[in-house]
Amino acid sequence: MAFISTFQFKVDRKGRVSVPAEFRPALTKPDFAGVIAFPSPHNRAIRCVTAAWIERVMETRDPLEVFGSGTADLALAAAADMVRLPFDGEGRVLLPKPLTDYAGITDSATFVGRFAFFEIWNPEAFAAHHGPVSAAARRAITEGGGNGRS
Repeated sequence: MAFISTFQFKVDRKGRVSVPAEFRPALTKPDFAGVIAFPSPHNRAIRCVTAAWIERVMETRDPLEVFGSGTADLALAAAADMVRLPFDGEGRVLLPKPLTDYAGITDSATFVGRFAFFEIWNPEAFAAHHGPVSAAARRAITEGGGNGRS
């Protein structure tokens, strides 16, 4: 299942926010129902992945690398900042303060589908980031006759 589209939800005073119902089926496994969250390495947002994604990353690692002293790759570096966010009975997760502080999220959050993962943004920050990108994409489609090429 691909994470697509954009949704905005209120964050309650305890830091809980509803995860879009469209995203939840991909986030439920027999051993864990929720998301794995960490600071996005590319944006001031919270990146969220599935438990299955984590398992795929682990399968691609060399089991002997635990004995190495080379530089850690981005996935290994991110592991230290990852947090499991289980669903409550209403499909909400509790966003930890360090992550909301990093992303600047206070009373509202924008969920942004990115196909294999999704991000949670401060709504104003996402609008500022996405507006120019979206406008450029629309221009490219319009000017290129709908095929995305100029």
